[in-house]
Amino acid sequence: KRRALRQVYTSVCKLFVWKTEPNYALPWQMRPQRQSSGSAFVISGRRVLTNAHVLSNASQVLIRAHGDSKRYVARTLAVAHDCDLAMLTVDDDEFWTGVRELAFSHVPHLQDSVVVVGVSCNPLCTRSASFSLT
Repeated sequence: KRRALRQVYTSVCKLFVWKTEPNYALPWQMRPQRQSSGSAFVISGRRVLTNAHVLSNASQVLIRAHGDSKRYVARTLAVAHDCDLAMLTVDDDEFWTGVRELAFSHVPHLQDSVVVVGVSCNPLCTRSASFSLT
């Protein structure tokens, strides 16, 4: 079970997002740019899946694979706020070496035990590659 879990790590990535949100009180101005981060995972077709709220109002997105110190430019393919999902890709072939695609499985039933792996979004450890396992 531990070995299978370690293999999942090669599918999980950290996103570094720069966003500029609208200022609804002053619609002719934007709020100051800020940085946030989120988790994502690699799926088939050289695509990366994340939550839509992570990419909301994004002006630039960088991605880092587990165990890699280099950040790559990610390009948004689709954002669906109604289901809070977004899809990205990375045009740099170097990113795709060493990452593993996750395959979708059955949907768990209520009360089933599940394991959730993601990148720690603690703002104090933006350089860290620490993973959160729940």
